[in-house]
Amino acid sequence: MQRRRGRERSTLLDEIEAEVSNNAKFLKDQSEKYKEMHDKFLWLVKYKHILSKVKEIHAKNVINTSAIEELKTSSELLLPKSPNDWRMKIQTIAGAINTEDCVRFERLMFRITRGNSIVIFSKFEADQDVGMFEETDQSIFIIVYQEGEVLKDRITKVCDMFSKERFEIPDDSSSKEVEIITNIGEAKKLLKVTKEERIKSLKRMLKIIEGTDISLLAFQGWYIAKEKSLYAALSKLEVQNSLLRGLCWCPTKNVEKIKNLITSEITTKGTTVKVEVISNPSITPPTLVEVNEFNWAFQEIVSTYGIPSYEEVNPAFFTVVTFPFLFGVMFGDVCHGLILFFFGLFLCLFKDPIIKSKALLSPVISVRYMILLMGFFSAFCGLIYNEFAGLNMNIFSSCYKIYHEVDDSLDVKREENCAYQFGIDPFWKISEKELQFANSFKMKFSVIIGVIHMFIGVCLKLVNSIHFGKWVDGLFEFIPQAVFLLAMFGYMNAFIIIKWLTAYEDTNKAPVLITGIINMYIGFGNRDNITFDAQPNVNIIMFTLIAVCIPIMLIPKPFILKAQHAKKHLEIMPQSELVINRGSTLSLENRLEIGSSEDEGSFPNSSFVLRGKTEEFNFSEVFVHQLIETIEYALGTISNTASYLRLWALSLAHAQLSTVFLEYAIIQPLEEEASLANSITVIFKL
Repeated sequence: MQRRRGRERSTLLDEIEAEVSNNAKFLKDQSEKYKEMHDKFLWLVKYKHILSKVKEIHAKNVINTSAIEELKTSSELLLPKSPNDWRMKIQTIAGAINTEDCVRFERLMFRITRGNSIVIFSKFEADQDVGMFEETDQSIFIIVYQEGEVLKDRITKVCDMFSKERFEIPDDSSSKEVEIITNIGEAKKLLKVTKEERIKSLKRMLKIIEGTDISLLAFQGWYIAKEKSLYAALSKLEVQNSLLRGLCWCPTKNVEKIKNLITSEITTKGTTVKVEVISNPSITPPTLVEVNEFNWAFQEIVSTYGIPSYEEVNPAFFTVVTFPFLFGVMFGDVCHGLILFFFGLFLCLFKDPIIKSKALLSPVISVRYMILLMGFFSAFCGLIYNEFAGLNMNIFSSCYKIYHEVDDSLDVKREENCAYQFGIDPFWKISEKELQFANSFKMKFSVIIGVIHMFIGVCLKLVNSIHFGKWVDGLFEFIPQAVFLLAMFGYMNAFIIIKWLTAYEDTNKAPVLITGIINMYIGFGNRDNITFDAQPNVNIIMFTLIAVCIPIMLIPKPFILKAQHAKKHLEIMPQSELVINRGSTLSLENRLEIGSSEDEGSFPNSSFVLRGKTEEFNFSEVFVHQLIETIEYALGTISNTASYLRLWALSLAHAQLSTVFLEYAIIQPLEEEASLANSITVIFKL
């Protein structure tokens, strides 16, 4: 090992390349020879089987006088009268085909010979010789037919169509069988020797290097991988005279550490190196998102849709909460949520044993924290819905009381100034309008959550515009987009909350939400179906805001950007250059170059400034882009709000499935068993 490390890199790499090439060529040749000998061995075994079968046919007189008479009757050819002379007038073809093709082969042979042939099949069983190498599902066929060139040609074509293996049946099959058995023995010895040589070669490659715990093959693989990475890095550098120059990105916090490592490593090799940090580069740096075991799964979800630009707000921070919470809205059930929660807790506590055992749960270890949070929020939303596997939970005292009247009827009354402390009152579970109430609540709850979620996303645009100093985006994108969203759907959420907080004496006279929204767009000043007195006037104001926000999002920004570009164009150089303090300049054409060398083999003691290359402002392209973004936001706001209704649909479906499962899988069987037990008790009493 030490001897190898001490050699020059190029010499060692050449030796490894030659050694690997020789080993690969040797193994390839051995594999090809082994395959040829193996195929020859199988052919000999099949031939032996056929000769044994022919010998068995002759011994048992399978082709007896009746079979000969059948051939004689179906043909104009006259056979000798003596049964012992029939072999002089017939021919035999043998071969091997797949067992599944036997029936089709026999039918086709009968048709082309018009019945003037006899086909005998024998299953080719994997005996001790063949069992050492492979399992085969083939059958041996022997065709006996009348002598004739035309018939022979037809039979041969059919045999070649099903299989290329055909065997010659000699007159003296006994001596041929002895010869085949001898050849099989020699082939087995050659196969065994070849196999042992291959195993020895592989063991030699896997031999542990003395003084280490790695094999020669592993060392070669690691060394080649290292060299490939070095050559890949060198290929990204630019050669100028005797210098290698290159640019790379690294986290700001690691700059000093990287500089020290590069300097210390290269200085020990007797080479000069200089590392400089480019301040304010013209190229936008790539985004580095640092993840850990907790937020990795959430970051992967966000990265699937897109990676934020450099220094933009990373939405994965909010996704850690919003994603499992939205799942909980859909999967809200205390029982099911706790099952999921404890499953995630089990994965968190027993991570190492599960990974070491490589069990079926190993792939989900990376998302264990997501499962834990999904289970927690599912149980939390289950408390809000008051659902426990299809049952209701009366954790706090219900505000509804049932009274028995004189006529044995039931009367339900709600206590005054009473509110259920958390979640939905359990009384709704036994109400006739339980499904209608749950449907209404979950639908409105989903819309409220969706609008809040979308508004958070719009607010992130404001944070980005403030960070980058893009006041145009803040004034002419964030403000109109936020007003558009709040005027259209935030106003609708206000209707929902006001209606929830208002106690109507007659619920049939309560305003209908859909009708109120429709009146906002087509019923200006319509006072029918209003939630509050000033609603008609507020409807007009909200509709006006929605209409005004569209042109504000579309028109101002392209013109302002054009004016800014024209002003900036007068202040910067028409051609970007790399300015060196020694007076030399390098043209920068869609790439970056570092420094300039006046003396070969030395770095200049210079600093550098990067200026971005100016581009022409394409007003039509910017305007079309802004038009598409405006249309996309307006339509996306509507479609995304409708998409959040999936939370309602899936939550309702989950609750109903839990109820159905409870009734038909648990309650109904228990009632049937109780009824059966009562019947048996009555019988015994009688």
